[in-house]
Amino acid sequence: MRMPLKISSHLVRASFLATILVVMAHVDDEMNPTKRTWVESFLGGEFSAANVSNFFFISGYLIAHSFDDKKWWVCAIAKRVRSLLVPYVLWNIIYVSIYLIASPTFELPHRNVDEIWHSVIRIFGIGTTPAPIDFPLWYLKNLFLFVLISPLVKLTATRGLKVVLITLAIIYALQIFITLNFPCLISFSRYGFNLIGFGAFVVGAFLSVHPYAMPIWLSKTTVIPPLLTWIIMSVFCKLCH
Repeated sequence: MRMPLKISSHLVRASFLATILVVMAHVDDEMNPTKRTWVESFLGGEFSAANVSNFFFISGYLIAHSFDDKKWWVCAIAKRVRSLLVPYVLWNIIYVSIYLIASPTFELPHRNVDEIWHSVIRIFGIGTTPAPIDFPLWYLKNLFLFVLISPLVKLTATRGLKVVLITLAIIYALQIFITLNFPCLISFSRYGFNLIGFGAFVVGAFLSVHPYAMPIWLSKTTVIPPLLTWIIMSVFCKLCH
């Protein structure tokens, strides 16, 4: 199904805005906190970092656009294996190899076997740190996982607003519960299986299936939709982290 040009334009603008803010968040990590103004702290803080969820939102919207196709899930998996999984695994193998070889303590054959094994399994989000050594790539791993379980997302998104709201309530309540009661699981809920990002993925899929739920996406005002998406996703992430 061909996506209307107006919706496509909104998604492009939302992607651009989210990209700028995510970059600002990573630049902010390298800045000396004592030299930042309050504006820099605000724009480069969690409200910027939270915009990773906007990419999950857009991905959910796009994948739901093909729900009516008979082989949508098979095609989605095949496409993401080529575009996400294979590059992700290959790059991480290269990265881990360079990391191990370049390490000052690298001594074959006396290299610590546990360290090598831990470095490898981190590629798949297994171990004490549920993110690869090339840390920002946790996003790609999560996105592939969301696509993998997207039949459940379809089941939720097509049931209507009430089911989606209940699902979101459970997701965000679980994130808050983990944050308050199980600090040891916070890292997994962010980088192993990003709960907030999954909620955004579900919202994106729902709005794709039921565009009436957000009429503003069909508005002639092309600036408002991406801004609204940014604000909603950022507030959710701010509250639950």
